[in-house]
Amino acid sequence: ADYLVFQSKFCEVSAKKFLGEINVPNQIIYNAVDLNLYHVKNRKPASKGPIILLGGNQYEKYRFESAIDVLFHTIKLLPDARLIITGRLWGDDPINALAQANEYIKKRNLLGKILFTGSYTQNDAISIFKQADILIHTKYNDPSPNLIAEALSSGLPVVYSDSGGVPELVGPDAGIGIPVPHSWEQISLPDPDAMAQGILSIWENLACFSDAARQKAVEDFGLEKFIKKHK
Repeated sequence: ADYLVFQSKFCEVSAKKFLGEINVPNQIIYNAVDLNLYHVKNRKPASKGPIILLGGNQYEKYRFESAIDVLFHTIKLLPDARLIITGRLWGDDPINALAQANEYIKKRNLLGKILFTGSYTQNDAISIFKQADILIHTKYNDPSPNLIAEALSSGLPVVYSDSGGVPELVGPDAGIGIPVPHSWEQISLPDPDAMAQGILSIWENLACFSDAARQKAVEDFGLEKFIKKHK
């Protein structure tokens, strides 16, 4: 290639590790979001407890199970907390996957505290973000998820696995990262109790975190800046 664009610093590190040194001009351009569509307006925080969002698609079962474990610990701290889970579940049989999901929820005694949206469109995503207060992101080594930019633009702080490209997308003020061992071969899950403590910390200072989330999106993920850099 004559020029390289990386979606995050983590993507650059990954390319160097697996493809070798970079000998051509290059830059990092984060994924963009329409700041006018994904917005904090008309979003009202829950009155009693946080509405937590596990966004994207749940193709990897561990992401779902980790989120359920996080809710289990969160409810000990915030009894009125609830969880929204979006997207398709894992595997080729959605009915069987949903049965497995409900069985896991039942084991944690969390029936009635979780809402599944199923598959959704981009337009649906805008309204889903308005229903939530905090995004949790349990995926390991996620390189540069659009979900993070969309959530931040919507004013949702993020509690996340401190791995991959997510820490640089969220930054120091718009969320809380939970340490995990770094590896290229093995998936590590964030400690669910630590994730719950992160949710509590954000919930107790939600307005400040929400403002920081929106500001991070405005600074780094606007469409105009994205297009200008590509030009």
